[in-house]
Amino acid sequence: MKSVRNTILENWYVDLQEYESVFQPNHNELKSLYKLYDKYAFYNQIEAKRKEEKVSIVFQEEYPPDVDISRLCGIRYYRLNGVKVYNFTISPWIIARISNLTEKQRESLGLGDREKNFELLLAFEHQLTHLIFLLWDRKEFDIHGKLFKCIHDSFFNENGYKDIISVISTNMSYTKPSPNHGRYTYWSNSCYLDSLSSVLYFCKSPVFRDAIFTTNVDIISYKTKNKPPKFINPCDRTMMEIEFVDLTQKMQSSMFNDYLDMLNGDIKKCNSVRNILHECLPEIKNADRWSFYSAADTYDLISTMFPRLLTVNYPYTYHSEKTVSKRVTSDQGKSMFTFWDFIGSELNESGDEAYTRIDWDNIKSDILVFRNGGIPSIKNFGDDKPEIVNVAMYEKGVASQVGIKLFKERYFSEYIIKDKYEMVGAIVLHGTVIGKSGGVHYTSYVKISDKWVEYNDTGNIWRYTENNGSFPENVLSEKKKTGVKPELYFYQKI
Repeated sequence: MKSVRNTILENWYVDLQEYESVFQPNHNELKSLYKLYDKYAFYNQIEAKRKEEKVSIVFQEEYPPDVDISRLCGIRYYRLNGVKVYNFTISPWIIARISNLTEKQRESLGLGDREKNFELLLAFEHQLTHLIFLLWDRKEFDIHGKLFKCIHDSFFNENGYKDIISVISTNMSYTKPSPNHGRYTYWSNSCYLDSLSSVLYFCKSPVFRDAIFTTNVDIISYKTKNKPPKFINPCDRTMMEIEFVDLTQKMQSSMFNDYLDMLNGDIKKCNSVRNILHECLPEIKNADRWSFYSAADTYDLISTMFPRLLTVNYPYTYHSEKTVSKRVTSDQGKSMFTFWDFIGSELNESGDEAYTRIDWDNIKSDILVFRNGGIPSIKNFGDDKPEIVNVAMYEKGVASQVGIKLFKERYFSEYIIKDKYEMVGAIVLHGTVIGKSGGVHYTSYVKISDKWVEYNDTGNIWRYTENNGSFPENVLSEKKKTGVKPELYFYQKI
C-alpha cells in the first residue's frame, strides 16, 4: 500500500500542476484523489459499483436547497431529481489537526519523515471506507465498529498504518499550553469571547480543550432521542442539523488554529471565531457593529456544539406540590448550573412552585460550570454566613422588596464538594449593579499549573495574581462600589 500511496501522490501532484497547499483540498482536488484511488488501489471497482447503483458522487460541494440530508461520518447523502447523491467531505477540523501532527503522532501512524503528505491520504482513506459502506450497502449501528475496522484495515492498514481519525480523537493529542503564550486582544466588544477563551484554552484542566479539539463532530447527533428524532436548533436563525454540524466543524477548526497561533506567541483578534458565531447568533452584530454579548450564553452554545462539555446523569431530588419528593437521575445534558443550585436555601422551598435539589455529594462529572443569576440576588458566595436578601412581594398587584435572611447550605471556594473539585477558571463582569443584569466589560482568572493568572484583553493584561499567583478571593463576592460580580465558575474533578 505504501508504494500505491506514493504513486497516487505523484500523479495527484501532476494533476494539480505541482499543487503545494495540500492541506486545504477543494472539490476538484478530492475528486482527483478519488479517481487515483479507484485506479491504483481498487482497479476501477468503485466506479463500476457507482454506475451499477446509479448514484452520483460529488466532493465538498454545497447542499442543494430543500432536500433531506443524511450523513455517515464524512459522507452526506440525499436525493436530487430522483438520483441518490453521495457528497464526500473532509471536515476543516480534520485538516487543521493533521496539518499539526506531533512527531509522536506520526510515529504512532507509521509515518516516516519522507512520507510527506501521507497524513491527508490517511484522512481520505477513512472517508473512502465510509463511501464503500454506502455503495455496498453495509450498515451497522456503530459506524466505526468491527465491520468498519475490518474493511479499513483490509484495504488501507498495511504495514502498521492506523486510522488517523482515532489518533486525532485521542484526548490531549495536541500541543499543550504553557504559562507564556499569546492571547486574544480586545476588539469591538469582544471581551465576552476573549475572557471565555482564556479559560477554555489555557486553564490547567485538559477536559475543556479535549472536548473542543478532539471531538469528531461527524459522529454526533444533535437530534432528540424521541421518535421521530428532531433537531433542536440552538441558533437564533432557521437552520438544518447538517448546517449546524458544518458550522460546528468550522468553529472547531477556527478555535484550534487560534489556539496554536497563541501558543506561538501571537496577540490576535477573535475575527474568525466571532464571525462563525455570528452565523448562529445574528444579534451579536448590528449594522456592521459588534454588540456586547453574554459570556455564559456563549459557553452554553459551545457546550451544545461539543456535548462532552455537558454534565449528564447528575442525581437530584424533584419537589413539587403534587410530588413531595422524587429522586431522579437526569438523562439530559446540562451546560451550567446556577449559583443558587449549589448554594441552596430554604427560599427554594417557599411557595408551591416546583424546584430541584442537586445531590452534590454524589455528582461524578469531570467538570462543573456555574452561572451567576436568579432572584433574589446575594453578595457573598465565598462563605456560609446568613445574608439578608431582597425578595419581591406582591400585594394587590403592587410589588415591594422585603428583606429575608438567607441561610446558605454550602458556598463556593477554590475547592468544593469535600475538596473533590478544584476551580480552574472564573469570569467576572464589571460595571454592574447588584441585583440587576448587565455590565460593560468581562475579565477572567485562569489557573495554570498551580498558579492563578489575571486576564484582561483591554491593555493585553496576562499576569499572576497577588502573592505569586494566589487564589483571587475577590471572585467570590459582588462589589457594590466597583460594580464587579462573578459571572461564571469553572471546576474540574481532582
